[in-house]
This record gives sequence, C-alpha cells and structure tokens, in this order.
Amino acid sequence: MFSFQDAGENEKNANADAKTGAKVRTCGRCDARDVSWRACGGCRKTYYCGKECQRADWPSHKETCKTS
Repeated sequence: MFSFQDAGENEKNANADAKTGAKVRTCGRCDARDVSWRACGGCRKTYYCGKECQRADWPSHKETCKTS
C-alpha cells in the first residue's frame, strides 16, 4: 500500500518561490522544503518528505491516488 518512487518530473506539490518565482516542491502533508523527495508509489504525482508523512496523509490522499 505504501511505497515510494524517486521524485520525477511530476510537480503536483510545486509552488512558486516568492522571491525567484521558481517552482519549489513541498511535502504533500507538512509542506517541508529542500528534502530528499519521494513520490507516491501509486500515482507518482504527490511527493512526501518521508514515510511518516505519507502514512499520515493516506486517508485523504487515497481517493485522489485511485483516480490518477
């Protein structure tokens, strides 16, 4: 159920940096930045900073994940 893929080209969790305008990826749950990203193994569209955040976000992410 919970698996990770290395972060790829999908940018669902990308927000524009206020200063530079560049896309900055944030965790799908805690909004952490500048970490080693892991993509959801199901949809590969949502990124997490670790297993803890992915597990905690699963109840709300699973419907989106299934439709991707």
